[in-house]
Amino acid sequence: MGIRYEKLKTFLLLFLVVLSLVLTWNLWTYQPHYKILEKNKYLQNETYVSPLKSASKKELSDHIKFSQVIYHGNGSDYGATIEKNVDNWLNEAKTWKFANVYNYAPNVPSNDFDSFLHMDNAIELIYPDNISMKAFKDMFQVEGKSVPDFYFDRIFLKEKRGQSAINAYFVDTKTRQIFVAIVSNFLQHDFDKKAAKMQSLYAPYTKYKIRDGKYIYLPKQSVTLDSLMYYSSPLDVDKFKNVLFGNPTYVKKEKVSNEEFYTDGTSVLAFVGNQDVIEYANWANLGTSNSEAIEVTSILKRSFNFVNDHGGWTDAYYFSKWNPDKREVMYQLHENNYPVFSTSAPTTTEIYEKWGKAEVAKYRRPIYKISRTSSGSFPVKLSSGLDIIKSVEKIPNLDKSQLQDIAIGYELVPQQQNDSLEVRRIALQPAWFYLYKGKWNKVESLKESGGASNGLE
Repeated sequence: MGIRYEKLKTFLLLFLVVLSLVLTWNLWTYQPHYKILEKNKYLQNETYVSPLKSASKKELSDHIKFSQVIYHGNGSDYGATIEKNVDNWLNEAKTWKFANVYNYAPNVPSNDFDSFLHMDNAIELIYPDNISMKAFKDMFQVEGKSVPDFYFDRIFLKEKRGQSAINAYFVDTKTRQIFVAIVSNFLQHDFDKKAAKMQSLYAPYTKYKIRDGKYIYLPKQSVTLDSLMYYSSPLDVDKFKNVLFGNPTYVKKEKVSNEEFYTDGTSVLAFVGNQDVIEYANWANLGTSNSEAIEVTSILKRSFNFVNDHGGWTDAYYFSKWNPDKREVMYQLHENNYPVFSTSAPTTTEIYEKWGKAEVAKYRRPIYKISRTSSGSFPVKLSSGLDIIKSVEKIPNLDKSQLQDIAIGYELVPQQQNDSLEVRRIALQPAWFYLYKGKWNKVESLKESGGASNGLE
């Protein structure tokens, strides 16, 4: 009897161990059925202050955009940044057919690289950071079965003698790599018309050398932009919980001070209430050594799809930078194609993703949505690009080798209000910013007219 009892205990113990292993495996490998995700309302369809247009899923080209379009002609530069002009070029580029892509770098000696960037009678399309040809092919028509994959941050459109079609030069200003393709259905007479139109309609720009092989373009004259008023409305944290966790029924909630935590044992979602920010971490997916690790060149598209699949494009967040080595991608809030920064607000205006083996390992983003109001706007006259260059160069202890960019943008400034109200008023105030050692800072050395001021932080 005793022996049978011991065997029974052994069997039950073994059964419990196996059951525990099976449940643990299911918890770690569980993937939600697509129908579960389909039942969740997309976040961008939520209505807070006023009814919003019903939002469908976005396209990659809606969030990876040119930051500037520049025309180089007769020794002068003419540029445009506003969304209308950029979107016109994006829509135009979608109709082009890029063919015969090949490596052009051997044709440009290293000591001629800078002069190559200043080719006359050329149109330059600038991205905020390098993108991969793999991502470019997902947005535009690239013909050919064996198109090489490479990175680039600028495209130069240029006529070539002896052919009616336009050449597109894909340039990586970091590595000085150059690839070229023929735009078979963008012809010379169309190019000439566009070039003439850009000279007459675009503002004169000045180029500024950041480092060897990289120039940025700033408006020569002062620019006037409106300071804008918005409402900031909170998003539902539970909706993020339901789409970020494989099975929300396993999720437990805890609260410490101003932070709420949701966890299922392998992932955690933190909501920082006084910053209107959520941070998600998937501990099981932090490593990248697994043989099934995703390709680095596919991360851009995956980062977009990840947000798109749960309807997370609640405002105009555009690709701003990424680090392929660290598998990190950043999308910045924009207004009329100008970046919005939160230098003085206890929140963020960025969507950040870090990728692991096959899924997102970290995800940080605002938990608010902004809506434009019809009152409270006023014009602000910003300094010219020439003046702002002088101001930046006078920054104490500035290491110019660490200066990465200078640009016009908006600063998100919270307005005084009753903290008990969920809907809050914020202002987007135009200003000059400079990117230094990977961080954007507001330039505050010059007083701007119209009520806003710029100075050094």
